[in-house]
Amino acid sequence: MIEDWIIPDSGAIPHPLRSASIARPSHCALVADDGEWSYGDLCDRVAIEAARLSALGIEPGMRVVLSGVASSAWVVAFHALGWLGATVAPLAHEASGDELARDLATLTPDAVVLTQGAPSVLADHAMAIRFELGDVAQDAKRAAERFWPWNETRLVLLTSGTTGTPRPVSLSTQQIALQAFGSAIRLEHRASDRWLACLPLHHVGGLSVITRCAFYGTTVVLHSRFVATRVARALDLGQATMVSLVPTMLERVLDVRDGKPFPASLRVALIGGAKTPSDLLARCRALEVPVALTWGMSEAASQVATRAIGDASDDAGAGAPLAFARVRTNDGLLEIAGPTVGGVLTTRDRGFVDAKGRVQVEGRDDGVIVSGGEKLDPLEIERVLGEHPMVRDVCVLGVPNPRWGERPVALVVARGTQRPLDTDLDAWCGKSLSRFKTPDRYVWVDSLSTSAMDKRSRIALAELLRLRAPDLFVAVDADAAQGVRESSREGHASKSSEVDERMHGAGGGAQHFVLSKKAIRNGNGLAARGLDGNVDVEALPETHRLHEVGVGMNQRRAPIFGLEESLDAARRHGKKLFESLVAILEYPRKEHDAGAVDVAKTDGQDMLESQGKNPRNEEDV
Repeated sequence: MIEDWIIPDSGAIPHPLRSASIARPSHCALVADDGEWSYGDLCDRVAIEAARLSALGIEPGMRVVLSGVASSAWVVAFHALGWLGATVAPLAHEASGDELARDLATLTPDAVVLTQGAPSVLADHAMAIRFELGDVAQDAKRAAERFWPWNETRLVLLTSGTTGTPRPVSLSTQQIALQAFGSAIRLEHRASDRWLACLPLHHVGGLSVITRCAFYGTTVVLHSRFVATRVARALDLGQATMVSLVPTMLERVLDVRDGKPFPASLRVALIGGAKTPSDLLARCRALEVPVALTWGMSEAASQVATRAIGDASDDAGAGAPLAFARVRTNDGLLEIAGPTVGGVLTTRDRGFVDAKGRVQVEGRDDGVIVSGGEKLDPLEIERVLGEHPMVRDVCVLGVPNPRWGERPVALVVARGTQRPLDTDLDAWCGKSLSRFKTPDRYVWVDSLSTSAMDKRSRIALAELLRLRAPDLFVAVDADAAQGVRESSREGHASKSSEVDERMHGAGGGAQHFVLSKKAIRNGNGLAARGLDGNVDVEALPETHRLHEVGVGMNQRRAPIFGLEESLDAARRHGKKLFESLVAILEYPRKEHDAGAVDVAKTDGQDMLESQGKNPRNEEDV
């Protein structure tokens, strides 16, 4: 490894990856689906790839978009760009074409680096670089280590705002480094730690695992996407001592483990991104899960306040602020001060600091919907729906959901006497929005005006929604929330139960759905926004989307898989997959396909019924 270095200014710090490779060259730095790396090997390869990127025109200070599936190649590219002093702007690889075009226009990158799985549309950039890890010669050129100036921008992340366009958030060396140290002080630092990363790497929660471990010299266990059974298995086998999850992910993991306590090797589960429901906290207390609930944001490089490990009490909020941050209330909004936010930041989160110094977060003040740790901008969804030729007006509101915290629901005004089918609106949204942003329900109203001046009030419209669709709000009550989860297995819950854990992964593939017989009889054919064939079948009994199970009727379809495995998994876990009348639908994919067929089981008798109704009936969602 070449020992040359570049020091831009007297305050610059050595590259953390190089520091770890000097101290622990043989220690495992990264375990991924496509390789395992020691710190010595990883740092050496990063220096080689940095030299290659430099030869292709990447220079210090450039803003470079990085996109692709979470992999060792992605991590090497990320570190190589940082090695050269470029600013990395990670983008979601599963975003729609319209979203990617909008994000590129917002970021105005100097270059784009594409690893495996990156969307092809990004290759149209004037300076697009395909990044792959091939064989390298021993005498390959290595770029000199470049120190990081304290106030130099390291990352640019896109975060949801209220303008309809994601807002870029810049993070400096100072913010990233002090946030990592503050986290280590609160969660403790152990040289043997292995941090499981299954959150998206274009979000600060996932990306911070990569940067923290580089500073700590500890191991990243990288999963390409979140799959509950895989995470549970990794933790049970002692492959990770730490894991970062949002509450919905934690609930999934607990569900597939059926009440089995975690091994002592798991010392902390960092849970953030959304409010943790009280019933989930109760499960954590009963199982003694070493949770550390946290509140943070992109602007603070992740954590701001975090509870002590194992504190699953109902009243501790987000815990005390980390070492390099202070929090107070400013006109009802939480305000952060310190170097991790680069000064003083007034957030859009409502809350207060209690008498014990713990941060209590009460909700958002800007209409942003926080769903499963993802921020959904209602104005963005409204803009897309408002462009539909049969929609005159629309308002998107967040509705409480027992698993995801909130889900979007749309109040819609038709342009004429004809209303589009909800499945048509789903497909319309799917052209421009990521799947998880599509509203769970469309509630039709005559007008969105709530005053004589033809103005609208979101508060008044929320009350209107509560009157028109009261079943959506039963999740507010903890006991009723359990009823929603039970009824969703019968297919009678609202569409809010349709979102699956693939919110954090890629989509696509054939569409197959499990629906209740009653829903089919009433013409309720709720079209899912397809999943791929690698679905986590063991999660099916508790899935939050009408689930693709791959039931094929002929050779043009996906092979039969998933359903039998799910039934077996349900029996192994002692759960009921079908508690009422159930039908399996397949929508034909080609014009010459035979019509869709329902296969239903009722009272021990099998029935075949042709399906000739509209695929969805809004009144019986």
